[in-house]
Amino acid sequence: MKLNLRERYAFGLVAVLSCLLAVPSRMSGQAIAKTSNALDRIRFGDLGTDAFSESVHGFINLGNPMGTGALGQTWREIAPSATAANIGNPAYNQALTFTMACDPSLQNYLTLQLWGSDTTLDVIYLYTAKQGYQVSNYYSTNQPEIDYQETADPAFAGRFLYETVAIPLAMTTGKTSVTLTLNAAQSFYYYNNVTTNLPAGATSRPIYSAFTHTNPYLILDPADPQGTAPAGATPTPAALDAAYLNGLTTSITALLQTVQSNQIYGSAWSSAVAKGTVPAQIYGYFDAGKSPSNSYTLTQWLNNAAIDTSAGNNVAMERLDMLAYVYSTPGIVPSLYKSAPLVPAIYSALDSYSFMQSLNGSWGDMTAWNGVGATSATVSNPYGRTNAQGSPIEGAGTWAIGSAIVDLSTDSTFLSALDQPINATLEPGVMRYQAYQAMLSAHLAFLGSAVGYGHAPNQDLLQARAYVYTNLALQFLDKRYGTALAVSNATVLA
Repeated sequence: MKLNLRERYAFGLVAVLSCLLAVPSRMSGQAIAKTSNALDRIRFGDLGTDAFSESVHGFINLGNPMGTGALGQTWREIAPSATAANIGNPAYNQALTFTMACDPSLQNYLTLQLWGSDTTLDVIYLYTAKQGYQVSNYYSTNQPEIDYQETADPAFAGRFLYETVAIPLAMTTGKTSVTLTLNAAQSFYYYNNVTTNLPAGATSRPIYSAFTHTNPYLILDPADPQGTAPAGATPTPAALDAAYLNGLTTSITALLQTVQSNQIYGSAWSSAVAKGTVPAQIYGYFDAGKSPSNSYTLTQWLNNAAIDTSAGNNVAMERLDMLAYVYSTPGIVPSLYKSAPLVPAIYSALDSYSFMQSLNGSWGDMTAWNGVGATSATVSNPYGRTNAQGSPIEGAGTWAIGSAIVDLSTDSTFLSALDQPINATLEPGVMRYQAYQAMLSAHLAFLGSAVGYGHAPNQDLLQARAYVYTNLALQFLDKRYGTALAVSNATVLA
């Protein structure tokens, strides 16, 4: 399975495992424990038992702050320049520079050993000449920062923490050793790229050791001290608060009544569609403050629907999943569980979002109608869609489409509706399941595109959820109709 480098924290906390392979260091014969899969290790600040570790690794900046810390282990810190005029300029920081063994043909990794209770605010990165000295050049890239201590909360209290990043292949290919530089800033605010470089008197958090290895998952020598996990708290038995539960049910019921009232659905709306005063494409979508009697032109109706749907990262689309979830799940709102009138309301919403989807598979950042009928139809674009700008966080709402289909995947009424034409005028000859498959496939492609995937971890979470639910819905339709449009789980996780 191919791992995206943004998932570096997936192997950040290294377990103490055993391995039978003996791997000697290539740096001046320094021994690595036979039970570790590391190629090499440098212990920072050790002037005692491993006093040669820094010297054998060509360590630079012996004046860096150093000391003895957790579990009697030694460390060094990255500090600002010792020259007053250069303080605050990361190019002049007292960085940690050293040379480590590497494999000349494989992907090599660097792992830092930190103490999980340290809360010094910092952003530590592996300096590369291509990215330079600004932290903003590393954050959310394929060569990201290694450590980001943003708050005073300990990351792994009472234990050592191991954080791993890939070393660029350009630095190691054809070589058996590589010179590495660790640098740091004090903070970085990812929404506006504001960086605070190390001021006078500040340092990075202590760095205890650095390892190089070719397996993304570092295996340590069991003799390495690790610390102690905190004692688990005694679980508190839950007690039913009937009054609270009843109040919660009342609130949820009221919310869902509002959700239903905000759907462009029902006899008044279908009559307006039949009269030609409301376009058929929008029948079923969710919006607030709309009435069939609004004096909009058909174009205004379409544009308003697109703009309102994409507002707020498309969260209005989540109302679809609210209805699908309470319909398919017992114990939430008893009056709506398996309530027959909800099923056509749900697939009408799915129909409308299918018609609304842009040519490039998106519903995000629409400034006008991009769906069916947006432009003249052609052979290559038979329904006249146009491209939307698309959003890297529209998954906050679009996940509901796949989720709703999965929620109703065993419902007989919904299954019957899948085998019916979606709309003889808008998409003649197209069955509902075919329209849904086309919608889901296009959205899956968008989410994997350069525009569609997130550009920060929180954005990744939104888009990943949409990706997973979209693919699950495609898997259900594939199984039912003998198609093969969903991607494999391995590809989803890649």
